Amino acid sequence: SGCKKLKEVALDNVQSIGANAFADCDALTEIELPGSLTELGASAFANCDKLQTATFNAANMMTALPTGLFEGCVALEEAVLPQDIKAIPENTFKGCQSLTRARIPSDVESIGKDAFNSCAALEDATLPKRLNKIESGAFSGCESLGDVTFPDKLTEIKRIVKTLVNYGTLYGSAFTTRDNE
Repeated sequence: SGCKKLKEVALDNVQSIGANAFADCDALTEIELPGSLTELGASAFANCDKLQTATFNAANMMTALPTGLFEGCVALEEAVLPQDIKAIPENTFKGCQSLTRARIPSDVESIGKDAFNSCAALEDATLPKRLNKIESGAFSGCESLGDVTFPDKLTEIKRIVKTLVNYGTLYGSAFTTRDNE
């Protein structure tokens, strides 16, 4: 952590990355996480100021992410997550001001507290059909967020509806704000 001049890192065949391992690595611009990776520690890439792209190899079989994984990565524009994850945990993308699109994998069932908080450039968040829970503050401060369509299975939302209504239009069987088109 804190490797101020580290620009790139090869993680071929790495199975585990510890908590805060690459946190505050200000020169790191891109990271590709290998298919061999099975464990990630909390805030592993937090506050990497120049990190623009984070991609999990398509062969990656991880089903869980740690909290705060990319928190404070202000230049992060795109993150391609493992397809088998079941949740976007607390603070995963909090403060990622340059993130424009959230590609949330289809198996995700919950989005944690402040997961996308202060992602000011986030324009599009397609919520998967299996999603049933969104924690408080998950999309707070997402000033550019447009239309949001909620899946029919969504049963629990904590303190985000007012925030989302301020930024765009809500769609979904329980939250429709205009006639179905």
